[in-house]
Order: sequence, then C-alpha cells, then structure tokens
Amino acid sequence: MNQSIVLLPSLKNKNAKIDVLQSAIAILNSLRAYDESMMYALRLSELDREESPGLATCLGIGDQIEISFLKGNRQKANELLNSAIKSCDEQQFFIMSLLIKTIANIDVIESGNYALGIKAGIPLLEELKKNSQSSDYLIQLETALAKAYLKTGNTQQAELYGLHAYARAKKENVVLLLEKASEIMVDIKRSQGQYFSALEYADTAFALKNKLLDQQLQKNLAYQRVKFEIQDKANQMVLLEQKNKILDVEKKLEKKSNQNLLLIIALVLCFICVLGVWLWKVIRQKNIFQRHAELDGLTQISNRSHFMSSAEVGVKHRTAAVSLILFDMDFFKNVNDSFGHPTGDWVLKNVSQAVAGVLRKGDVFGRIGGEEFAIFLPAAEQEIGLQLAERCRHAITMIDAESRGIRCPLSASFGLATMTMNTSGITNFQELMQAADKALYQSKADGRNRVSVFS
Repeated sequence: MNQSIVLLPSLKNKNAKIDVLQSAIAILNSLRAYDESMMYALRLSELDREESPGLATCLGIGDQIEISFLKGNRQKANELLNSAIKSCDEQQFFIMSLLIKTIANIDVIESGNYALGIKAGIPLLEELKKNSQSSDYLIQLETALAKAYLKTGNTQQAELYGLHAYARAKKENVVLLLEKASEIMVDIKRSQGQYFSALEYADTAFALKNKLLDQQLQKNLAYQRVKFEIQDKANQMVLLEQKNKILDVEKKLEKKSNQNLLLIIALVLCFICVLGVWLWKVIRQKNIFQRHAELDGLTQISNRSHFMSSAEVGVKHRTAAVSLILFDMDFFKNVNDSFGHPTGDWVLKNVSQAVAGVLRKGDVFGRIGGEEFAIFLPAAEQEIGLQLAERCRHAITMIDAESRGIRCPLSASFGLATMTMNTSGITNFQELMQAADKALYQSKADGRNRVSVFS
C-alpha cells in the first residue's frame, strides 16, 4: 500500500489513482487507523477537483461517511449523508448510493431507533440482494435487522435475519462479521430460552474474538514496522531532493545567458495555463447549464422536456419490448390546500426519492406535470413493468408523512403500457403515452392506489 501511495503522483490514469486510494482506505480501516484512512478519503474526493463531480467524489464522500461512523462521529457522518447520496445519484452511481444508505440505516439501528431502522432496512436489503449476494454490507444489514427485531420483541424475525447473516458470513469466511452474527445469535437464543444453543454460539463468538485479536495484533505490528521503514525511506528521499535542488541552483548559475529564452518560455506557458483555465471554466459552465436544463428544479429528476426526448429516443432505437409507467399522486390538491404548498413540495421530493430508489439502472424517471410522473423502462416486458410499478406504488405508501404533519396516507395511481416488437400493436411513443394515460385513468376510476395495465 505504502509503495503504491509513493507512486501515486506519477500515475496519469484517474481510475488507477482511485484503485490505489480505495485499497489504502480499506487496509487502514481494517487496522483501525481511521485518522490516516480519513486523510486518504479526503484525497480521493479531491481527484475530481478540476473536473465535474464523478466517481472519485462519490466514493470519497462515501468513505468519509463510513469512517466517521466507525470513529463514532455520527454528527459528521449525517452532515455528509445527503450530499453523498445526491452526488452518487446524479452521476448514476446507484450501487454506491445504496451502500451509503445501508451504512446510515445500520447506524440508525445501532443508535436505538429500531422501528425506523426496520422500516427503511427491509427495502434496502432487497436492493442489496439484487445487486450483490456476497456483499459485506448485506451481512451487516441482516445482523442489524436481527438486532432491531430482537429489541422490539419479534424473536422469530430476529432469528430469521440472524441466521441469514451467520450463514452468509460463514460462507464468505468474513471472520469479523461472523463474530458479530454469532453474538447476536447468542442474544436471540437466550431470549428464546434455548440456552444450550446460545452457549454454542457463545463458544463460537469467543473463539472468533480471540482469532480477531490475534490477527489485529499481527496486523498492527506489521503495519508499524512497514510504516517505520517507509518513513526512513522518505527521509532519505528528502535528503536526495535537497541535493538535487543544490545541483539545480548550480545549473541555473551556469546558464544565465539563457534567461531571456526562459522568460519567453515562461510567458508562453502562463498564456497556455490561462487559456486552459478559461476553456475549463467555459466547458464546466456549459455542463452545469446542460444539467440544469435537463433536471426538474424541485425533485432533481428529469424534467418533462428531457424525459420526453430521452423516452422517444429509447422507443426509436429499441431492440426489445419497452414499457412506460405514468403515475399521479392521489388527492394531492387536498395536501396543498390543507397543509400548504411547502408541504406539497416536500411530498413531491420524497416521492421522487422513494421511487428512484427502487428503479433499475438505465430506467428514465421524470416529472411531467405538477404531481404527475413518468418512468420509461427500456428492455422491459409487461410483467417486468408491472413488478416495478407495484414496487414504486408500495415505496410511496411507505413514506413517513406523519413526521411532516400530514394526517392522511400518501398513495398514487399507476398506468402501465408496453410496446412490443410486434408492429400490429402500439407503433410509436405518442401512442405509448396515450395507452399509459388511459391505464392511469382506469386506476383512478377503480378506486386509486393501484396499478392498471393497458390491454
């Protein structure tokens, strides 16, 4: 790791720099050297300093959040949480955004807010299962949910998630997570009165804890040894650099006759730098204007114009069936009239966040009217579209509106239309929109808070 860090300034490829810094952060976290790990996380975020925010920014802020939680600095982690999720979502790094939400939700449970942790944790767990069956975060979240259910008295669900976490950790041979899963199983079995089983898990946890302590001791000794060697080499490099500086001064004294040429070269370089900075600012400003032109100012999802153009291109260049979902918030006017437009804006923002969290990578999500939204699903048969629509509908009903003072449940009516490769059905985007709109009004006519399919 240290040799890679020394070579970091000479690397030209940004992805290679990201890999080096991410590896260093992972190693330092395992050594519990959190202050040094935080230094590299900040350095990772700075890789995008001269460009638009990208993968380095997303990963860097995400690492800062995780390290802050590991250090017990919840305030710092929560201050960074929203900006990290927003940055990752804007750059479409949805997996990293999911992991950040998972880390935050685990901390919610660890801080004692078990009901909220369960409510938010179940959808996150399903998303993690779809994206990574072997993720350490999946094991940690299942262990946290087991603890939350145990604390709320639901030992049956606690045992279910505890056993899943234990089995995954054992399969992946992640000793630290297996030890934590064993400990929670001890508490679960004890609460169920199964003392013999609790004792078996306790023996396992004790053996794993001793193993971890031995490993940690060996890691720390090796780390301190290498750190000392690197520091010694660094000191030698400083001495060598000072010698080189002396040689440079001597060479400059010998080349006074070339000072005018050097001055001209310096002026040219300054001009090139100024021109480069100006071009960078122009390009950056152009990118900012373009993003603002494509996003809805309130919800930060695609606006109507951008959604329509993106969906039309998707229909035109499709190579498989595509689906379109239209949904409209039920009785949204009552929310504005009863609780005010700021509360209505809050509802629209939270609906957008909830729905975006369950969509696939590549799906296009936009706001096309006041409380009307649309989702374009490339490569999606009717069955896939129906499943996604139901997940979106459920996500909206799970929004905690009472915390905002809204004394009525939130729901939405959905309409789904699918365009197959068969030319005898829907043939263009306008017909697809009309079909989905008819299905939406069918949902309203049938009682709202449901999904209707155009046939």
